[in-house]
Amino acid sequence: WQDVGAVDGSFTTFGLQEAEAAKDHLAIARWGRRYRDMTHDSHIARLWVGRELVKYPESRQDGLAMLRSLLAPVDIVNDQRRRLRQSAPERQREINEERAVALQYIGEGLLADGQHGAALDTLRVAARTGWNVERFRDIASAALSAGDTADAAQMLALVAVDPETSPAFVDSAQARLGARGIGAGWLNMLTHSRVTMRERILSTASRTPLRGDRVRLRLATGETRTFAQLADGHVTVVAFGADLERKGSPVDLAMMQKLASSVAEQNARVLLIALHPWRAGMVDSLRVRNASVDVVFDDRHEAERAFDAYGFPIYCVVDATGTIRFSYSRLTELRAQVATLAQEQLVATRR
Repeated sequence: WQDVGAVDGSFTTFGLQEAEAAKDHLAIARWGRRYRDMTHDSHIARLWVGRELVKYPESRQDGLAMLRSLLAPVDIVNDQRRRLRQSAPERQREINEERAVALQYIGEGLLADGQHGAALDTLRVAARTGWNVERFRDIASAALSAGDTADAAQMLALVAVDPETSPAFVDSAQARLGARGIGAGWLNMLTHSRVTMRERILSTASRTPLRGDRVRLRLATGETRTFAQLADGHVTVVAFGADLERKGSPVDLAMMQKLASSVAEQNARVLLIALHPWRAGMVDSLRVRNASVDVVFDDRHEAERAFDAYGFPIYCVVDATGTIRFSYSRLTELRAQVATLAQEQLVATRR
């Protein structure tokens, strides 16, 4: 550290990782402080290190201080971390999610420190932002460990209504909750959670115009269609990164087929965009892969530009009007986003 640590950030990372591998709590605290000093301008790095430091008594206070520093107010308009073409409201939503993550880690650190009241208060605040099923599960587990079945029931009800959640998990959650997991009270929580899911997911949505009639894509057969023709007024999941030429594919074709079958219940579609140009024989490639989901080819890079797709895999969701509502979604978020937009479309139709 004396020789190279102060000028080489990666050296500090290696030091902390080795300390963690050795489970040397004092070394973790020492290298954690060095990492903190080296990464004062890196939000992601501080979030990761803060979470690691709160796990151990010797470094917990340093970790809590690092995480709390991430809660400072941000001038959204002049924020240097706001990406090119990212609007101020979009950046605000991103910051809200980052703060929720930091609050969750702070709450978990306080819980490990025996400060149950402060921990639960912090976790409640973390749970108010966004729709993140993994966070709800973690907070439910933390609440149960502190003997708080009321907060745990509310969190598990949120998890239960997410389309990704299996019936087996719901049964397990009800068993863990005891009396709070049965009867009218539980049913009321589920009803309220469905409303909460729609409200929170829509609060993270944007409205990015998409001229779908100008985005030309090639079918496996070689014919050309516009995105508007392929979507045909349906909520559509767009996945960038299908590979029909190699064994591996950034986008799992079998998983996309399951997704397509699932969202079809909401009259929605899934469209996969290949990461390579169209070539003769693509129909045969699809047949060999047993892929019945739609795979198209962006030879002109028009879809890539329209969705600002900079890598693979990338998942986006377009509503029935042809407007991009969700960009860079996680795979586990897609079903809930589709269900929310389908409900939004249904309400608009009834009006």
